[in-house]
Amino acid sequence: MPLKFSFDMRSASNIIEAANEPDLDTDPERAQYVRSIPNALLFNGLLMQHYFISPEFLSKGTDIWLATYPKSGMTWTAEILSLVCNDGNIDNVKDVYLPKRVKHFEMGSPTGPSGFLGPERLLSTHLPATHIPLQLKQLKCK
Repeated sequence: MPLKFSFDMRSASNIIEAANEPDLDTDPERAQYVRSIPNALLFNGLLMQHYFISPEFLSKGTDIWLATYPKSGMTWTAEILSLVCNDGNIDNVKDVYLPKRVKHFEMGSPTGPSGFLGPERLLSTHLPATHIPLQLKQLKCK
């Protein structure tokens, strides 16, 4: 079932507050971990932080997405991608923190998306293909 986006991600039927997971207390270690993440959500069974980038900011066909498994070299690839988008000019990127150059979809701004995405529109995600929202699959991004 594709995710139905809204600015308040809690309104989607396939997202629940992780602390309210019915069987959470059957595994005390998992319960402690889940409760240690502020505003943790379960999205189709995946444990996520509360903040997502709103879909109204994900409608540009010129966006470039980097989708990888966790711990598979995303940081290095994001650095390279950022340099490619800046014509290899290290001076353009050397003083800008990588998370400011390549935004992570699951780590939207807690204060709202205004100004969160810059003009370069480089985005990344660790979501598996089965959990990528339909709206993102329909975009004509690279």
